[in-house]
Amino acid sequence: MKLRSIALAAFTAGLLTSFTAGATSTTAQITARSALIGLQVAAKQRQAKGVLPAVQNDCIQALQPDELYATTEKVVAEALSADDVAAADQFFNSLPGRKYALHGLLSIYTALGEQPPEPL
Repeated sequence: MKLRSIALAAFTAGLLTSFTAGATSTTAQITARSALIGLQVAAKQRQAKGVLPAVQNDCIQALQPDELYATTEKVVAEALSADDVAAADQFFNSLPGRKYALHGLLSIYTALGEQPPEPL
C-alpha cells in the first residue's frame, strides 16, 4: 500500500508541476496529455481484447506528451485567440486550474471504464 501511495504522489506531482516551463502553452500541454491518456488507455484495452498487437501497444505506451506538443499547440492556436490562450494558461497555472486539469485527466480513465491511478 505504501508503494502505491508513493506512486500516486509521484503521478499527481508530475501532472500538477509539469504544466509550467517551455514555449508550449499550458493549454496545449494539457490537451496533449488528455489525448495521450485516452490513446494509451484505449490501446491497452484493445491489446487485452486481442485486437491490437503487443508491439503496437508498446509503441503507443512509450509515447510522451511532449511528442504531441507541436500538434496540440497548432490545434489550440486555431481554436482560440491569443488572448483566450493566455487567459486559459493563467487559469491552468493557478492551483485551482491545476486541480481542475488533474480532475479532467483522471476522468478520462473513468470515461473509458478504467480505474484512475488516484481517486477523483
